[in-house]
Amino acid sequence: MGRQVAVLGLAGVIALCSGVAQAAAGDKMFSIGGSLYWIDVDATHVTTMDFTGGSIVGTAAFSDNVAVRGSIYGAAWDVDDELEVTGYDTQLLIGANLKGEGFKYYVALGVFDERIGLAGDDVDDKERFRGAQLGVGFGYNWPQVALDYTLNVRSADDYADFVEESGMMQVAGARRSEVTATATSLALSLRF
Repeated sequence: MGRQVAVLGLAGVIALCSGVAQAAAGDKMFSIGGSLYWIDVDATHVTTMDFTGGSIVGTAAFSDNVAVRGSIYGAAWDVDDELEVTGYDTQLLIGANLKGEGFKYYVALGVFDERIGLAGDDVDDKERFRGAQLGVGFGYNWPQVALDYTLNVRSADDYADFVEESGMMQVAGARRSEVTATATSLALSLRF
């Protein structure tokens, strides 16, 4: 269900912007591609969970300074690939040269919604994590291709609740744990 909502949302943004794209036919406002996607959750004195996977990413640049990006991702835990994460995120990008050719950089403000559980389990049986994220990114736009690297720091409240409620702290013998979460992507997209 989450994937369908993300796809519909991304398609809606792209469709909504198509009129603007036609008005500025020479501009390449959109890009669609794929990325390598990493999620790292670190609970001090307890565990580190690193997930590696990929995503489908789409971006709509309204100007050289403002864009919207969405991605649908899936990744497996680096220790045991039976544990997987699937989800989506959306971001507002504020930066420089987001639509033009050449070097670009930006701040990313957004939200994420994901499920973590065993591969093959029903989505409702998986643990849900969601919240805000703040990131920075940079990249390069060629005439037909865009390359982006983005690092996001995520709200870790849901992850911290999970670590506390799951009993992982007791197993590790920890009385207290600081939890941090990041998501990183390296994307290659076609511009149009």
